[in-house]
Amino acid sequence: MSRVLGGCRLLMAAARAGTKEVAATPAAVSAAASKPKVGLLKPRPISPAMKKFLGVPEISRIEAVKKIWEHIKANQLQNPINKREIRCDEKLKSIFNGRDKGKEDTKPWTMRGSKNPGTGLLLPCALPAFTIRNTARQQQQHIPACRSSQPVMTKLYAKRPKGTNPLIWIVAIVCAILAIAVIVTGIVVFAIYVIYQPKMPYIKVAYAHLDQLGYDPSGLLEIRMALKVVAENDNKKAVASFSDATFVLRFHGIDVAVLQTDPFDVAKNSSAELDYLFQSSPIPLDKEGMEAMRVALNRGIVPFDFGGHARTRWRVGIFFSVRFWARISCLLNFVYSNGSTVALDCSSKSR
Repeated sequence: MSRVLGGCRLLMAAARAGTKEVAATPAAVSAAASKPKVGLLKPRPISPAMKKFLGVPEISRIEAVKKIWEHIKANQLQNPINKREIRCDEKLKSIFNGRDKGKEDTKPWTMRGSKNPGTGLLLPCALPAFTIRNTARQQQQHIPACRSSQPVMTKLYAKRPKGTNPLIWIVAIVCAILAIAVIVTGIVVFAIYVIYQPKMPYIKVAYAHLDQLGYDPSGLLEIRMALKVVAENDNKKAVASFSDATFVLRFHGIDVAVLQTDPFDVAKNSSAELDYLFQSSPIPLDKEGMEAMRVALNRGIVPFDFGGHARTRWRVGIFFSVRFWARISCLLNFVYSNGSTVALDCSSKSR
């Protein structure tokens, strides 16, 4: 009850505002008096129960609701905890079928009084949720919402979605193609690995001997050495190729000899030996190099740095080949007295 009465409070506010504006000028008062009242402002006959409650035989809807609210306020019939709830007294029960309470959130009642014959045309009504202006034209636009016997229903129109941007489709297609390519490549690589079981070719120093070491107190170094470098290919189903093979022998950071080899192939599951026998020209050492040589001769072990690289390639099947660099770096320790090596372990193979 409180809800529906509260809904009509908008009409009461509009009526009061309209009365103030009309009272502003005498001309407006005379014009309003002569103008016939229509709609919610027109007095209408009421039921016997409403006549007894209001004390008049005819009254407009707005005035009837106003007087009901005046009775509620004067007798403090609103629940102080929840003011949306109205506690009906005996007098108020007479026009609301003997109900004890009313709430704003109860189901809206219709205007025509089929659910409450005691109140006739003055039963509460459901109003739209917007402010009613003071102009007569706008009031007339809102009156049908109160006269209707059915709740006001709002139609919702779904916005038609726009089509997908063609650029998004292109990006999605490209991503799908890339994903398929990655998957296919992974399958091919896995199949090759299972079938060929590839192993990286590598190089190693198999033999080294210092045939001669000449050192002048003035700092000139001259050597003659024999080296055997082996290229290994452990693949059982692929031939390995070696190219750009270059090796450098150094003492204390000073180049003593540079060794190079022409490109060559190594058969499946086989190896190739590269034999080097060389003699260096006299090489002057700096002060640090001379000191390092003096310490090495006193210890009886002469160290040389050996390093280098070779480009390797091995073919898998007909169309697929693998290329990479095999790099080697190690320390060759020679016994000064006989030129043999100590603990020779020099290879490019990963450990």
